[in-house]
Amino acid sequence: MTIENAGENCLICVDTGTTNTRVWLTQGDQIVARAQTGIGVRDTARDGSSARLRNALRELIEQVRAEAINAGLAQSPSCVIAAGMITSPLGLIEVPHVRAPAGLKELAASTQRHSFPEITDLPILLIPGVRSGPPRCDQEAVGTTDVMRGEETLCLGLNALGLLDARSTLLNLGSHWKVIKLDQDARIASSLTSMTGELIHTAQTQTILASSVPNARPAAIDQTWLDAGMREQRKSGLARALFCVRLLEQASDSAPEQRLSFLVGAFLASDMDAMISGGWLSQESKVVITGGGALAETWRNALTKSSIRAIPLSDSEVEGALLAGCRRVFSTKTVVEKIAELAKLPENWDEYGSRPIQPAAIERTIELLRELSKFDLPLPQIFPVPGGGIQLEWQNAKRALEIEILSDGSVEFLIVDEEGEMREGQVSPYSLAEIHRLVHWLFSPLAAPPEVG
Repeated sequence: MTIENAGENCLICVDTGTTNTRVWLTQGDQIVARAQTGIGVRDTARDGSSARLRNALRELIEQVRAEAINAGLAQSPSCVIAAGMITSPLGLIEVPHVRAPAGLKELAASTQRHSFPEITDLPILLIPGVRSGPPRCDQEAVGTTDVMRGEETLCLGLNALGLLDARSTLLNLGSHWKVIKLDQDARIASSLTSMTGELIHTAQTQTILASSVPNARPAAIDQTWLDAGMREQRKSGLARALFCVRLLEQASDSAPEQRLSFLVGAFLASDMDAMISGGWLSQESKVVITGGGALAETWRNALTKSSIRAIPLSDSEVEGALLAGCRRVFSTKTVVEKIAELAKLPENWDEYGSRPIQPAAIERTIELLRELSKFDLPLPQIFPVPGGGIQLEWQNAKRALEIEILSDGSVEFLIVDEEGEMREGQVSPYSLAEIHRLVHWLFSPLAAPPEVG
C-alpha cells in the first residue's frame, strides 16, 4: 500500500528535552512514524560533548525514514524542524531567544536553517525559544526574567488547534513547571518557571525521603493525603512539610504512595499559592494544563477549589499541538523566504516593463499565509505577477484556487471546480473570513462554491 497525499507537507519533527529526544515523520497532520530515546541535553552536560546527542538524532531520523518507506510513503521529507533544548548551548547550536511578546511572526523570522551532514542530508530548521523580562538581570530584576525552549512551539500549535485562546494561560508540568501567559494576539507575553518537577524527583531519589516514597512518577494521587500535604505546607512551610514525610514513615500506618501524595501536595501548594499571589493564575483567565500525567488532574482539582477554570489536555492532544506548531513555523518560514526572493526582483523583471513587487503586496501576502498556517494546508505555489503583485495557487484533486494580491494590497481570486467552470471576484478589504471560505471550499469536497465579495 502506498501513502500518497500529493502536496501535503512532509516533515521530520524533533523535540529534544533535558532527558529525552522524540522524533516524528509527518505528512500533513498525519504521523507516519515516530521514535524516541532517553538521551537529551543532560548527556551533553555530563559528557562535555554533544556527540551522544548527535548520534542519537542520526539513528532516530534514519529509523523514522525507514519506517515511513516501509509504510509506503512515496514522498521525501522537506527538512527536519526541531524545537526544545536542541537550540541551547548544550544542543546542536545555540539559537538566541526571541524577546517576548513573541508569536508566529517573530519565531518564524528567527528560526535558523543549518546543515549537519553527520546527522542527516536534510536541512535542519531550529526554532528559537522565548525570553521575557529585561535583556540582562541583577538580583533585583531576576524575578521578572524567564526563558523557555520548546513550549513556544507548543503554544503555537495549541492556539492553531483551538485548544489555547488569546489571553489564556498555559501550565506545563514537565521537569520544570512553567506557567505561560498569552496576550490579546495569542503571542507569548511572559512566563514563570520553577524547578518543581525536578525537585520532586530529587526528593524521591536523592534525599533522606528516598526510603519513604516510591521513586517513580505517581500513577495516581490520593486526594486526602495530597490535601494534608497542602495544609502542612501552608501552615509550616515547604521544608518542614517535606520532613513530615519522614515522620509519617516512622510513626504512621501510611503507605509509600500516600506519603508521595503528601509530598506532591506540599510542592503543589507552594507553587500554586505563589502563582496566584503573583497574578499568574486568576479567575479571569482559563488555564490549560499540559504534561504531568496524574499531576494534571491534581492541579485541575486544586485550581477548581480556587474558582479558577482549568482544562487538562491528553498526551495525544499535546503531541498533536507540538507537531502543529512545528508545521506552522515551517510553512511561515518557507513562504517568507520565497517572498523575500520575489522582493528582490528588479524593475522590468519580466522584460515587459513590470515594476518590482510592491511592499503592500508583500505585507498582505505574509499576513494571509500566516493566518492560513493554522489550517495545515499544503504550501501554495507562489509567483510574481506583472504590476507588482503576488499570486498564490493551490490544487486539490479537480479543484483549484488562485489568490492574487495586487500591488496595493487588495485581493482577487479565481476558483475552478470539478467541471472546469471558473469563477472570479474580489475579496472584501481585509476579510480573512472570506479567504477562509475559499480555502474551505477547495479542501472540502462537499462544500458549495463560497459567497465571497
